[in-house]
Amino acid sequence: MHWVGGFAHDWVTHLGPIYLATVVFVVGAVLSARALQAAPT
Repeated sequence: MHWVGGFAHDWVTHLGPIYLATVVFVVGAVLSARALQAAPT
C-alpha cells in the first residue's frame, strides 16, 4: 500500500498546478459572465 501513497503524491505534484489553473480560469469566466449579465445594456 505504500506505493499507492507515493503514486498519489506524484499525481498531485504533477497535475495539481493544472487543476489549480483550470479552477482559476473557470472562476474568472463565471465572474466575468455574471458581470456582463449584470451590466446595463
